[in-house]
This record gives sequence, C-alpha cells and structure tokens, in this order.
Amino acid sequence: MDKSGRLVTRIAFGAALALVLTLTPIALANKGKGLGFGPNGTTSTSTLALTSENIYWPNSWEPNCMTEDDVVVRSFSGSLSGSYSTSFRLCSLGTDGWTAGGEGIQSEVAVNGTLGDLTITAPDGTATHGVYMSTSRGVSYYKVCVVPPYYASTDTGTSPLAGGTWNVTLSGSISSASWKAQVTMTDVNFQRANCPTSEQNIIQ
Repeated sequence: MDKSGRLVTRIAFGAALALVLTLTPIALANKGKGLGFGPNGTTSTSTLALTSENIYWPNSWEPNCMTEDDVVVRSFSGSLSGSYSTSFRLCSLGTDGWTAGGEGIQSEVAVNGTLGDLTITAPDGTATHGVYMSTSRGVSYYKVCVVPPYYASTDTGTSPLAGGTWNVTLSGSISSASWKAQVTMTDVNFQRANCPTSEQNIIQ
C-alpha cells in the first residue's frame, strides 16, 4: 500500500534500510513520546512486565505513528490479576499525512490460569476479542487480529486501519502468561499463519 492508501506488492528491503532494535524496559522509558513504547496501563495485582521490544521503523518521516512497513513487536511475561494494556498509534491521512498502509494488529498469549479476555480496541472504541486456539499441558493459547483486507490472488488490498491509538489488553486471573502484541504488515501469508480463521480478512 503506498502513502495514498493503495496497497501494492511488498518489496524486500535492503539491509541498509533495516532498523531493528531490542530494547530493555529501562531503555524504553527514555524513548520519545508517540511511539507507544511500553505498557500504558495496569490495574489490580500484576508482575506482568515488558521483557523485550523489537522495532523495524524505516519510515523516518513519520516518527510518531506507524505506517507502511513499520514493525513493533512487544513481549511480556509474568502473572496478572486484573487487566494490563499496551498501545500503538497508527497514522491517519488527515492528521499525519499518511495512512497505516497494510499494517495490522495481532496479539497472542499462552496462559496458566483463567483468561478474562484478550482484546484489540480501535480508536472508536470497537473491541475485537481473542479466540481460543488450543490447550497443551495445562497451558491455553489465544490469538486476536485486526487486519486490513488483502486479495488472495495478488496479496494486495485496500482500506487501511483507522489512524489513532489502538489498545491491546490482557485480563484475567493468570498465574503465568507469555504475551505478545505487535503491529506489522499483515498480508495473506501472515494472516493465515497468525490469525484465527474468523478474524482473517482475505478476499478470494
């Protein structure tokens, strides 16, 4: 998807364009505002903490919001009794001059205990809920996705996600959790590999 909102086939990036960082929570606290680094809210009792953040941000002209090809992947671990959220800001054409392109939002969690919910909440308040995937050796797995439409035949699509702040929230009474939340390009292959079937947005 180009910056006017039209989706085009992705081209592999050269190594010179790659910016991949793995930051500790202390380092994240020193980053600038607008990138959505780190957790932005917690309630009740929790040892859940950000353990790593991987960033690929080649589009330096939009440092405060995410657009085509930007990637932020956050990993958390710990216990939780209540809720815990992290946020991402996507670009809006009217506000930022660019759209979010083919960016989508995905989250997954492996939990011991009782999951209350795993949600992605759009800037307008619309919530998409996690889907139970499986249980193995007492650990239950859930995933949730909000993704723009892609055509299966060409791996291209239209209609970027809305610009603004998107929140990903985990809640429940959880003795241990391994949780990932990310914004990345969510093309056909990504959706098939990482999103519940009911939340894939693939046009045949």
